Amino acid sequence: MGNDLPKIVWKKLNRAWGYADAEKNTIWLDPRLDDATMADTGIHEGLHILCPYMDETEVVRVSGGLASLIIRLGFRRIETIEGDDE
Repeated sequence: MGNDLPKIVWKKLNRAWGYADAEKNTIWLDPRLDDATMADTGIHEGLHILCPYMDETEVVRVSGGLASLIIRLGFRRIETIEGDDE
């Protein structure tokens, strides 16, 4: 796991809710997602970069659990920067 958190780029996507590029240390997320889906997708893509040793089944399990937990704790998105930050 690297020390630098991934850059997040908000971009309207057509084929996925989000995706990650470990070489660029960047996550792309669609700003149109609701809070729960954004949390799940953001954590999911972040795990691909931060925990590359995890297989897809484990990423899905962990991201779903963590997203549900933070939503239950009351965390919500307060702002989304629309557009491509690159």
